[in-house]
Amino acid sequence: MAIFANEEGFKIEKTYWNMICTKKDVVNGKFHIQIPFHEGIWGFSVLDDENNTGKMEYTMIGIPRKGFGFSDYFLKGLHRPVFNDFSFKIGKNETKIINVKLKYF
Repeated sequence: MAIFANEEGFKIEKTYWNMICTKKDVVNGKFHIQIPFHEGIWGFSVLDDENNTGKMEYTMIGIPRKGFGFSDYFLKGLHRPVFNDFSFKIGKNETKIINVKLKYF
C-alpha cells in the first residue's frame, strides 16, 4: 500500500508512507486495516505484488500485469488517475472507511 499526500508525489511515485500487508489477512475476499492518518488530504494505492518485486510490471503494450486499486476509486479504463480522483479528506479525530477494489487485466 502506497500512501500519497499530493499529486506531485503521486506523479513521481514518491510516497508519504508505504505499508506491506500479506494475503493471509484476507478473509472472504476482504481485508480490513486501521491506519492512523492525521488530518489532511490523502490518497492511497494498493498493489497485489504477487512476485514481490515491489513495483508494477506491464506487458509490452503497457497493460498492468498485477492487480491494483485506489482509495474509493475504481479505474474503468487504462488511463492512470490523477490524485484528485482517489484522494480523501480526514478531519481532526475523524474516522473514515475507505474501500479499495482491485482491478486485474
